[in-house]
This record gives sequence, structure tokens and C-alpha cells, in this order.
Amino acid sequence: MLFFKLILIILLITFGTFIYRYFQTKEDYQGIKSIKSDFENWLLNKSDSENCRPNNATFTHLYEKAYGQKSRALTHMSDTGNRIKLQRVDVIESFPTKDKQIAAQLIQIIDNLEDYFQFEFNAVRQPKYWIKFVIFFPQKLVQSLGIKSKYILTYSFNFLIWGIGIFISLFGSDIRDFIVSLFK
Repeated sequence: MLFFKLILIILLITFGTFIYRYFQTKEDYQGIKSIKSDFENWLLNKSDSENCRPNNATFTHLYEKAYGQKSRALTHMSDTGNRIKLQRVDVIESFPTKDKQIAAQLIQIIDNLEDYFQFEFNAVRQPKYWIKFVIFFPQKLVQSLGIKSKYILTYSFNFLIWGIGIFISLFGSDIRDFIVSLFK
């Protein structure tokens, strides 16, 4: 009976996580597609520039989510007439811009982000992703506490939890009888 409760709890956690991950990755993928469309239209003046100006906050959030950093520096060269000026520019904070040198970098970044979020969205819909999620769920719990996955502790915790689960499911009634006999 305990084994079925454990399986039911794992299935409920997995299903809840699936719903969350599915809608989150779908939202991210649709967000970057919208940014790409808005940026291209805004850059090429295909529509009213103010109404279709892409959202910097959404772009920065998606960039940070994919790359784990908030900025990307670029050496920008500008011609001031009689001399060339070099300066460091944060490409992410400059979004959106019509400067050709920075816009080319932004288009490349947006294409990469679109590929990344499409991959994430497609991965969430695959059974392999969820089988791996269930098997390594205890390890993910340890990682959420801030312990890196490379440490032997995370692997041993994963093994330990599944071992205890199997042990309890096989000998649960004997363990319960033993504990009750101790208190008689």
C-alpha cells in the first residue's frame, strides 16, 4: 500500500511539474518569437515604430534565463567625422537599437535564443525528459539546496532514496510490525 502511495505522489509531482514546465517553456518560446517579429518589423520600419517596439525587459529576462548572465559586451566603433571612436557597449541593454553593428549582434542573439527555447519546448514534450525527471528527482532535490551535481553526494542521495523506497515497499508491513512490537 505504501508503495502505491509513493508512486501516486511521484506521479502527481511529475504531472504538476509537467504542466508548469510545459506552459513556461511555451511562454518563453512564444515570447522570443514575438520579440524577433517585433524587432524585425521595428528595424525595417514595416509598421508604426512606437507600437511595435520590442520589449527590453522581456528580452533581457529571456537572455538571462538562457545564458545565465545579464550583459554581453561589444566593442563598438563609430565614426565621428574626423576620427573613429571605440567604446564598450552592452548589447543586451542596448536592445532595441537601429545601430547596424549592434543590431547585427542582436539578430544573431535572438536567433540563438529562438533555437534554444524551441529546443527546450520540444524537449519538455518528450517522454524521455519525464522518465529522466522521475529517475533523477532525488538528485534534483539535492541540487535545489545548492549542492553541485558533480559531487558524489548527489549521486549517492539519488541511490539512497530509491533504495529506501524499494526497501520500504518490499518490507513495509514487516517494518511496521517490528516498530509496533517495540512499543508493546
